[in-house]
Amino acid sequence: SVTETTDKVIHNSMCIAEIDLIPRDRPFVCAPSSKTGSTTYCCNQDHCNKIELPTVGKPSSGLGPVELAAVIAGPVCFVCISLMLMVYICHNRTVIHHRVPSEEDPSLDRPFISEGTTLKDLIYDMTTSGSGSGLPLLVQRTIARTIVLQESIGKGRFGEVWRGKWRGEEVAVKIFSSREERSWFREAEIYQTVMLRHENILGFIAADNKDNGTWTQLWLVSDYHEHGSLFDYLNRYTVTVEGMIKLALSTASGLAHLHM
Repeated sequence: SVTETTDKVIHNSMCIAEIDLIPRDRPFVCAPSSKTGSTTYCCNQDHCNKIELPTVGKPSSGLGPVELAAVIAGPVCFVCISLMLMVYICHNRTVIHHRVPSEEDPSLDRPFISEGTTLKDLIYDMTTSGSGSGLPLLVQRTIARTIVLQESIGKGRFGEVWRGKWRGEEVAVKIFSSREERSWFREAEIYQTVMLRHENILGFIAADNKDNGTWTQLWLVSDYHEHGSLFDYLNRYTVTVEGMIKLALSTASGLAHLHM
């Protein structure tokens, strides 16, 4: 028996006499314990409760929160990574497919201008053609046929200037009439000067001619600048001191390169 007092707990392993029972002559029975995990064993001898009870293992509680999260997250991550790899591979195949030139257009594998031909030779062929045809140095189509004119941005003494699209890039197209052939030839000849290219000089792309059905147009194709010529820019905007210095420096650099 176990007796708890104010200051200690008394353990008694001997049988209790009937006269010591409270209430008196209380039937000696084994009452169930209120504590979970205890076992009551009744006997009528001293030290009869000295027995070895089997150890009961803890019941399985299943997966813990960490294990459960790992079981759920593992397959989800695997599926997501697999989908990302599939999308990446498909995207790369699409990009490579678009970069490979089409085999149906053999002109893409050949140079636009024959090797060893100068711009002066090309201009000579165009000025003597007269009709826009007879360009043996160009493969299947000329530069003029690949440019889409979009907007007229200026007009001068010798012709007008258009903004156009060529292979996805904006270009400026100066169009001369056939009556101004000498002016067109002279300007194109200047642009084909060796080592003329400079960041402060208008970038020249090509010279070509095109028959529009009524008369032959003579084209000079160059880089496009949205602000137009220096004259147009100064008419539209007020230049600051800093801007004036930059304009003067770029003009001087271009002139110095021309006089080298």
